[in-house]
Amino acid sequence: QITILGSFLSVLYNTVFCLALASSINRPHVTASALLVPMAKYAALGTVATTPCFLIFLSGNVSVVYPTIDLFLAPFFAHMAQSVDQTLYEECDNADVASSSPSCNNDASIFFNSFAALVAISICLTGMLCLVSAKFKLANLGAFLPYPTIAGFFSSIGFLLWTLAFSIDNDGVTIQQVLQNTASISRLDAFLHHFPSFAVGVGMYVYDYKGPFIGPLFVILTICVFYMIMLVCGISFEEAQASHWFYSKEELAHETNTSDGDGSAPLPYVPFGGVISIALNLVNWRAVANGLPIAFAMAAIYALRNFLHAIAMAKAATAMASKPDVDTTAVSNSNFDKGHKTSPTSAGRSRVLSSDVNQMHARTFTEVLFDDDFLTKLNDATARPVDENEKPQRPDSLKLLHWYGVVHMLTSLVGGFACLPSVPVCFSLAKLGADGKAPQYGSAVLLFLIYWNDFHLVNYIPKAAFASLLVKAAIDMLDVWFVKSFVKTKEKAEWTVVPIIIVLGFMLGMLQAFAVGVALSTFLFVASFYRSGVVKFIANGLTVRSTIERDIKSNHWLDEHADLVQLLVLQNYLFFGNASSVIPYIQSMFEELPSSDLEFDLPPIPKYIIVDLALVTGMDTSAVDVISDIWSLCKHFDCVLMLSGVSMEIRMTLVKGGFRDKKVRYYTTLESALGAAEDILLAKEANFERDEVHKGICRSISEVDDGFDRALQQIDELHGLDAAFELMNLKQHVTTVTINAGQSLFEDSATDIDGVVDEEERGIFFIEHGILKIQKDTNSSLTRNSHGALRSLSSLKARSPSRAGSYKKLKQRKRNITLAQRDTHTFRLARIGPGWIVGSIEAFTGMKNPGVHIAVTKCRLHHLPYTKLQEIEEREPIIALKLVKLLALLLARRQDITVEQMSTLHNIMASRALTKPVKRTTMGAIKRANEAMMV
Repeated sequence: QITILGSFLSVLYNTVFCLALASSINRPHVTASALLVPMAKYAALGTVATTPCFLIFLSGNVSVVYPTIDLFLAPFFAHMAQSVDQTLYEECDNADVASSSPSCNNDASIFFNSFAALVAISICLTGMLCLVSAKFKLANLGAFLPYPTIAGFFSSIGFLLWTLAFSIDNDGVTIQQVLQNTASISRLDAFLHHFPSFAVGVGMYVYDYKGPFIGPLFVILTICVFYMIMLVCGISFEEAQASHWFYSKEELAHETNTSDGDGSAPLPYVPFGGVISIALNLVNWRAVANGLPIAFAMAAIYALRNFLHAIAMAKAATAMASKPDVDTTAVSNSNFDKGHKTSPTSAGRSRVLSSDVNQMHARTFTEVLFDDDFLTKLNDATARPVDENEKPQRPDSLKLLHWYGVVHMLTSLVGGFACLPSVPVCFSLAKLGADGKAPQYGSAVLLFLIYWNDFHLVNYIPKAAFASLLVKAAIDMLDVWFVKSFVKTKEKAEWTVVPIIIVLGFMLGMLQAFAVGVALSTFLFVASFYRSGVVKFIANGLTVRSTIERDIKSNHWLDEHADLVQLLVLQNYLFFGNASSVIPYIQSMFEELPSSDLEFDLPPIPKYIIVDLALVTGMDTSAVDVISDIWSLCKHFDCVLMLSGVSMEIRMTLVKGGFRDKKVRYYTTLESALGAAEDILLAKEANFERDEVHKGICRSISEVDDGFDRALQQIDELHGLDAAFELMNLKQHVTTVTINAGQSLFEDSATDIDGVVDEEERGIFFIEHGILKIQKDTNSSLTRNSHGALRSLSSLKARSPSRAGSYKKLKQRKRNITLAQRDTHTFRLARIGPGWIVGSIEAFTGMKNPGVHIAVTKCRLHHLPYTKLQEIEEREPIIALKLVKLLALLLARRQDITVEQMSTLHNIMASRALTKPVKRTTMGAIKRANEAMMV
């Protein structure tokens, strides 16, 4: 019974769909073209041929397929038919050509053969594109199409489906002809003729949620209502046919063979008839050539639809993998009689779930594709408890796409229009239990019988029954892609592409409208990306400082003049649409304004501009030109451009773009760039290095040995302490160490580093004058490269064999490495001077600092070895305690600096992208307001 019911319902769907698609194809230049039955048989041939193919090929992935004619293609096939008819009309209208052209002598057969050749070419190309897309995963390129363009295209398809329904009701008269008053029927009569179809289609859409049989039920009711009206009004069947409410005998008449009369060359609706017609040269190749652009457009667009359909079918197959709970009173009573009690809760739940499935069956494949909540509800509604090993796996959509391509290739050979599994029909019949192969094969057998009988019942079915199905399909498409796209789109300017594509598709054609839609969406995307901004953060050296430890004099100078350094942090991908938005920010830093009229001082013209690209994922050639313009602008104002966070890919892009010869300083991190800018400012603007050199010369000729006292006093001045008096007694335990510029503090025989202090004499060093920099090799972990930059592991598998090998090598290297080998240097940890102490961490933890201390200028230090420190702890514990407190305070200060730096980085990451630059006058006003608040 289930097999018979499933076969009957499926063939009802297929019959109606075949007739609806056939009704959309007409010949504008032939009054009685007699195309309905041949086209319906051609459509049925495709369905009968593809059903066993889908069942065989998809048996391992999807159990329920129920292939049906895809009404999505109706506008394309209608345009192909009109193109072929136009070519034949032009040839027959030409007297010279008409006398020698066989098309004029056997117009109907040549038309059908040429049209079938075009259909076969387009379906064959679709199959090839599906196979290539599945093989090389090219179908994923569809994800790069803008959503408004896709929505507009599918909406235009929905609108064209409605125009086809209008044309069916008005005997081939198009909506364009009616609006332009060029049709043989008035506007009022045309729309009145279409009103019943429109009303029935709207009714199907409104009540579609009621159950799986609403569509066929409305078709049956439409037929009954027409005959009741004819009976009540006394209208004869011939009069109804004359008024174009029914198909006439002329429209349903068709030829069974070609003009030679021997029946040796069948029409294309016979299996392999299209191939035979091409082989016998019964095709007008000029008509085929003129229709090729439409065929190519259909193939490209329908291949994209096949990819989307494969994804939706994979999701639907997972939801239908488990049988639904059977919810009938008889079954419940039967179970109770057999002693298997069914809980009221379970029975109530089954009734609710059964109602849910009734409401879900009619969802279009686009809704299944984009509505994950719907799939979750459907899974809950249809699933039964299964064993863990029996849980269904989602089929691979690329495999489904591959078999779609194979079936399309076979269809182009056998004949017929393209078919795809119908997601709504599959849901409906799977709910009834008709999910086996028997009802699906039975449906193909019944459709073949109708095909063999030449659709004789079509003569007695009103046109509105067919046109209403197209109206319903059009409303479904417009609801999903026009109405719902408007609701889900926040920026309505972006959505305006949808109606523009619809209008252009109506006026120019779908392919041209699609191209215009892509261009408009690209323009809107670039404009919105430009407004969103690529400047993530903007600051100067007063608000963002490096973590370098400096003496109090350097800090005070930077507190006043660090705004000579400007910082720009960029983000996202830099391309032609957004890169140019950076230029106004740079220009605002060099604004020339009359300061005499202002009540506050303007910020100075920057000497150094740091552009951080760590958050930039890439750039195109246009962005390279923008960077070159920034460099030229900086050069004009005698400013140095510094680029930080430049990845190797961006560096290569800059080089290829002609940025090779520019004198730009590159830094791996923003911290290193800030530190370098501050160092250069202190050296060139404040002459601090020269002052330190001068201090060294003065100390070398001085006869007063008060250097240790001076070192302690500078610590007190920098940190607000009183350590000079408390630690004065340490003077007798320290020794003076002098380091020349470029010389290392510690010797290292393993790395041939020539230092002043032996490795065994490590200790605490009080800096009297001079500047030291501390460097470290950061190439000691899996996440850092040779430049000290963190490298993300997100693109790798955490437990892959390659990762395991890296971990093993790292552990082996750490076990074998010596302390001396750890002291290689590529990255500066700190730059310290008077007011700071070297060796405090090692003094507390006993762990050697993995860094090398190199003198930037000539330095004078006071060395307290750790061996002496142990003696002091035993003999003078009070002094040792005070020294420990001092070291702890300095470490805490370092920790505060680190926390401040982390806070700065957090502010950069959490800040909203800027939309417009801040002028120098505004910056000056803000600075004055801040100073007033501090006072």
